[in-house]
Amino acid sequence: MQKNRKKIAVYSTTAVLCLLIAAPPIIALLFISEYGVDVPFADQWGGFVTGKNGTLKNFLNGTLTLENLFHRHVVHRIFFPRIAMLTLSIITGYNVVMEMYFSMLMLTSALALIFMAYRKEFSQSKLALLAFIPISMILFSLAQQRNLLLGFQVLLYMCYSAAIASFYFLRKCEKPVDFTLAIAFGVIASFSLISGLNVWPIGVLQILLSKAKNKLRISLIWGASGIISGLIYFNGWMKPKNYPPMTYSLEHPIESISFLVANIGAPFSPTSFTIASIAGVLMLAAIGFLAYMAIQKRTSINSFWLALIGFSLLSILETTAGRTFFGVEYALTSRYATVTSIGLIGIYAIFLKHRLDSKINSIVFWALLLMIIIGYTGALFYGIEQGQITKEKRSVMAEALLNYKNLTDEEIVQSEIHPNAKYVREGAKILEENCMSVFTCGDNK
Repeated sequence: MQKNRKKIAVYSTTAVLCLLIAAPPIIALLFISEYGVDVPFADQWGGFVTGKNGTLKNFLNGTLTLENLFHRHVVHRIFFPRIAMLTLSIITGYNVVMEMYFSMLMLTSALALIFMAYRKEFSQSKLALLAFIPISMILFSLAQQRNLLLGFQVLLYMCYSAAIASFYFLRKCEKPVDFTLAIAFGVIASFSLISGLNVWPIGVLQILLSKAKNKLRISLIWGASGIISGLIYFNGWMKPKNYPPMTYSLEHPIESISFLVANIGAPFSPTSFTIASIAGVLMLAAIGFLAYMAIQKRTSINSFWLALIGFSLLSILETTAGRTFFGVEYALTSRYATVTSIGLIGIYAIFLKHRLDSKINSIVFWALLLMIIIGYTGALFYGIEQGQITKEKRSVMAEALLNYKNLTDEEIVQSEIHPNAKYVREGAKILEENCMSVFTCGDNK
């Protein structure tokens, strides 16, 4: 009887911990359910519905080509996200809320891979499960509320999830199947978002830092795969005419540094530039300390966690180079919180592993844990507040889309559905004729 009670207690504790790990994804799912609105918005028009290379328009007209799928969107090649969005639009009648749920599926898959890597390094004890909860909080923070409520951002989640999958399988790069999967996911990441190309240089470092034999041969094959992907990516690629100059960040180093540190710290405080900057400085100091530990060989650091940090940091540096032009406050934009969280997970996991190695490691770990808890809580209130605002605005857009024939171009633009009324009218006609999005067959009768 006593043994049965102990078993029940163990199972109950484990179940509670698993529920706590699942809580952040569940909250994010409920967030989408409550505030997601089925109306195409912003890039979804020119980037998918209509325009010369509109995937949906060309598919419905029977003129979709491989070139259309591969065509550049701003600076990105979103080949795989276009296929995913097209598939979802066929199945759901282009309900963009389904794209949001698909993004959640990608993020949940990433969490599962991170958990499997975590389980290999840490025990499967209840304490290890407890310590994994902050990782779930980081990955599903509502600091990324804009990404969660915009179906088109599936391209971000496909890129980052594929990158994490690539690093996961690269852990066993000596095994042909795992190495092949790592390359495959690297390709998916590369042709989902431009920052996906960062998988290749970071992957080389992961291989060199691993315990694999034949590192040179594996690195050469990996590097060759990256070069081929890069050549295909940039074949015929041209920088958009209205894209900000990349030299701006070099010409304004102080602004660039301010943007960088705030961008790194944004998940901890998406509303305060000062607090985000302080958090960013602390995270950079933590990364510097990790580098010092690695150089001094005071400890062996798992290359998977280092890959997450490297990928995130390189992506943030690219964002800084391309977005400082818009002002340092732009660093707090919600869309960048997702990639920053990937690096934060790596930092947390390493200090969790080595928290008992020294007093300073312990201090850093507990300070980081406190920051994560406070940041997640603050982002929760911030996300809900922004979610309510977003829902109200998108509901107005949905109404404007339904009545686009009765609205002037100025009124369409004022609804904020898209700054180009021509795109909206052309796209709305396509959607209406095919009973998609806000339009139902009943409306067309």
